[in-house]
Amino acid sequence: MLKVTMILDNHIASPMKPEEFVRHYYLSPIAKEDLKDIRVEQGDNFGGVEKVYLSRKNLQTLLSKLDRKKRGDYTHCTLVKCDTVHPKYSQTMKEIAITAVEDKDYYADRNPGVVHPKDE
Repeated sequence: MLKVTMILDNHIASPMKPEEFVRHYYLSPIAKEDLKDIRVEQGDNFGGVEKVYLSRKNLQTLLSKLDRKKRGDYTHCTLVKCDTVHPKYSQTMKEIAITAVEDKDYYADRNPGVVHPKDE
């Protein structure tokens, strides 16, 4: 399972303790300035943000769908998750559709956010 750090409305929700987040994540001087007023909080609640878990298989399926679409296959590039009963990784909403899009389409009007250098 991947652990995701999210930024939403001046709040960083991370599975790491705040000091670990600051210590382990490299941020450029520009990013540090942009993030100076953002609070870091540890925990699974993520400040009340809804939560969905994607397994490696889920992520690989979405990437495969993007590749298939690029080859001309018919696909909506979407997974529908309805797992509210998993004993450990239960999503917090009844149902969610997760759709993969190409970077060139998603970032057509803005730059991508900060990514840890090891994940680039």
